[in-house]
Amino acid sequence: MLSSCISTLFAGALISATDPVATLSIFSDMDVPPVLYNLVFGESVLNDATAIVLFRTLEEFYETPLSWGTVPLIFWRFFVIATGSIVIGEKAYTLLKSCSCQCKWVYCHW
Repeated sequence: MLSSCISTLFAGALISATDPVATLSIFSDMDVPPVLYNLVFGESVLNDATAIVLFRTLEEFYETPLSWGTVPLIFWRFFVIATGSIVIGEKAYTLLKSCSCQCKWVYCHW
């Protein structure tokens, strides 16, 4: 039972990014407000990041024999990768923001 569940999640992680991409391509042909486009784009980026983390996590556990004891390990690994990615992204944003606002040749709009 767990093996088919993992296979289903694995397939879902592979195809989950197609919906926002299709919506954004339609938005580029239409005259939609920039705020709407940016909101869908932001959701698409978050969706892609979550799909990548889920895919990588399930890839690690795909070949191992699954039991109910492995499920908490899968959740823990997903949490660690997602949290680490958020922290690294926030630190990179802070660093780039502080560097670019000090340069005179870079337009700072933050």
